[in-house]
Amino acid sequence: MVPNVSIFIRCSVVLLLALVTPVFAQDEDPPGSHREWGIGFHIRAGGAGSDYGDFMEKATAWDMDIYRQRRGSNWRYGLGLMFDSMRMKAPHDNEPEWAHFETYAYASRIFRNEEKLRPYLQGRLSIVRVHPRSELFAKVPIDQLQSGESPTDAHNGIGINLIPGLEFDLARGFAIDLSAYFNWYLTSTYPLQDYAGNRPLGDQEDPNMGTEWGGRVGMNWRPLSHDEVVRPSESPDLSPLAPPDEHKDAWGVTRSYGWAYGEVLAINFGASMFNEYIRQANFNQISPRSFWHNLEEGFNFDDNKFKTNQYVHPFNGSTYFNSGRSNGLGFWASSLTALTGAFVWEAAGETHPMSYNDMISTGIGGIAFGETVYRLSSYVLDNTATGGGRTWREIGAFLIDPIHGFNRFVSGRAAKVEGNPSDPHDWRPPHYHTSLDVGARITGKGESINDSTETRPFIELYIHHGNPWDTDRHRPFDHFDTAVQFNGDDKNTLARFQIRGDLWSNPLGDDGDPQHALALVQHFDYINNNAYEFGAQSFGLALNSRFRPSTTWGIQTRVDVMATLLGAVNSEYASTQVIPDQERLREYDYGPGGGFSVGVNGIRKGRQLAALYYRAQWINVKNGSVYNPDNTVGYEANHFIEAAIASVRVPVRDAMSVGLDGILFLRQSHFERDIIENVDQRVPQVRLLLSWDTTR
Repeated sequence: MVPNVSIFIRCSVVLLLALVTPVFAQDEDPPGSHREWGIGFHIRAGGAGSDYGDFMEKATAWDMDIYRQRRGSNWRYGLGLMFDSMRMKAPHDNEPEWAHFETYAYASRIFRNEEKLRPYLQGRLSIVRVHPRSELFAKVPIDQLQSGESPTDAHNGIGINLIPGLEFDLARGFAIDLSAYFNWYLTSTYPLQDYAGNRPLGDQEDPNMGTEWGGRVGMNWRPLSHDEVVRPSESPDLSPLAPPDEHKDAWGVTRSYGWAYGEVLAINFGASMFNEYIRQANFNQISPRSFWHNLEEGFNFDDNKFKTNQYVHPFNGSTYFNSGRSNGLGFWASSLTALTGAFVWEAAGETHPMSYNDMISTGIGGIAFGETVYRLSSYVLDNTATGGGRTWREIGAFLIDPIHGFNRFVSGRAAKVEGNPSDPHDWRPPHYHTSLDVGARITGKGESINDSTETRPFIELYIHHGNPWDTDRHRPFDHFDTAVQFNGDDKNTLARFQIRGDLWSNPLGDDGDPQHALALVQHFDYINNNAYEFGAQSFGLALNSRFRPSTTWGIQTRVDVMATLLGAVNSEYASTQVIPDQERLREYDYGPGGGFSVGVNGIRKGRQLAALYYRAQWINVKNGSVYNPDNTVGYEANHFIEAAIASVRVPVRDAMSVGLDGILFLRQSHFERDIIENVDQRVPQVRLLLSWDTTR
């Protein structure tokens, strides 16, 4: 579960990294020298002493850090995060642990730097935070807490670590790390009492100082060590279209799995620390103990708001995906970073139970979301541009895809003049069409639009990227279309975001002028307005066809059949859900399902004049409504959803048209239990609009 501010959190982490990284990246080395980036991960365990050790024991921690080291130098400098925890002694050893966080800077003196076996001595200076999870120290009565609010206070301080250890190279750029640690820290005095002044630990003195000691095991990874760096061509190609390099992606970025996964972890654990320090949330007192507990408990469903689960989580997944994509990885390898990032967050980014819905919406939804914004940000870029025009292009690309823009900035590519991708599909594909609609939407309820009529403004953007027929390349998302709608005076400004992207496609028929194309498609759906909510992650087959009776007129059709991994829809009885650690009542149901859609477009000179569209969707409820697999009196529930659209556009001048849309949304909810009535929801809608089309 990630809060509604997760977009702000992820962007804040990106901006923070953007401020810090250039400092590390200063290149003042003498000619011929080289600085290497490195990433370290460690697990440590040991004992505890001093004030905190009087009533706690068995410290267990996990840390990650990033560093730079000049090749040949015996010194290494870095920054990192540590997630530690301590168990209370008997009789409170069954209570949740105390979290102990450290944000640290360090310097390491490496001995025998050129050898495979390297002793070292590391010193750390840390910002320390201790935060109990046990409700024995609640600051207010538990029933008075707001959703997501921590029941206990946290106290801050400083710490010093001394770490002697050994590194041993297993492979080029990769070493195991065995070490000991000695940690001393001081915090403000922590009062061991609850909101009523009771002291659950009796006469135990209030602590402010702690010590820890023990052993560590981990790894040290230099993803772009000197011997692994791909050497640039002797004379850079500054032509508008640069030739491809087998070691790099289409934009000339060297593939780096280390940086990709390093950024995934930085995003996750940076967000955890933001939630802990800024939001004072109740789910970020993480440690190896919470990681293991989550893995033991397994997956469940959660109770987050619809927007959080169906939009914010896919956005988060897109940052994981583009940590791979903008570090030179292809679509499928980047898809693995999205799934990995989602799993790491569910298991290790929070103390709440892991959830099925988050894993699917973050991992699977993040793939579609991520590739779409990566392609759109690439369309804006131009490596041959200079001056103010170049600056604004880089800013625009950053706003569309923050991770892509961030990596261009810290690598220096945002200012470097060089060639663009040689294949236009990686940059500005042929057959690119956009449509911007601005107008008013009139909605009603029930049989007539005159019932509970509401009128609101809206803006909608359609983007059609490529087409499935006239192309000699069929890589994932070479052809996709997306629609984004913003509503005024509605419960959410972003009311609609839908993506259909071809993972594979194949034209059928005449090789020179095919009329049909079959495609395997990934679907992403997010619709959230005052009237209804619908979200889904689906895969299916699509048959695209075109018929051209003349050079001016044409008809395009599309038929989709889809299987839904997990869909969400508003429901009157969703509050009967079964949720571990429930904090609020969810307003929508979850379940798998399937559906199909049919669309017909009338085209004149490349512009749409009329369109018909119909979609039917079924969701079999597995969490929500009256379905409860652990309750013998629970019965299944099913939702049947239909959406029909009829559109007309009348050109008035140049690229501008006036338009009229008629839309009907239907939901039939069947609850297989006699005491609950079935529900029929009907939402008619009319839209009056001005439309602007561009085609290249």
